[in-house]
Amino acid sequence: KWEQTVLHKMIEAEVLRHLVAARAKLPVKTKRVFEMFYIENKSYQQIAEELDISIHTAKNQKIRAIKILRKQFPYIVLSLYMLEQNKG
Repeated sequence: KWEQTVLHKMIEAEVLRHLVAARAKLPVKTKRVFEMFYIENKSYQQIAEELDISIHTAKNQKIRAIKILRKQFPYIVLSLYMLEQNKG
């Protein structure tokens, strides 16, 4: 169990490192939603309130970010899915 947790944290850190580097390619608003969701660990509701946008817009911006990143990094979707599952 401990080894799995350590390995998971190492993988998560490496994925986040790549994501942070890749986010520079995103449009400003899309990048902000991406950062808030994946890096700041905020919910769609929190993002919508802070940016004064609808929850639907927050979700669409996250999807847009994933589509853009998928072109650069085909494995990114699996990595993002793994991170999202850990949010609970």
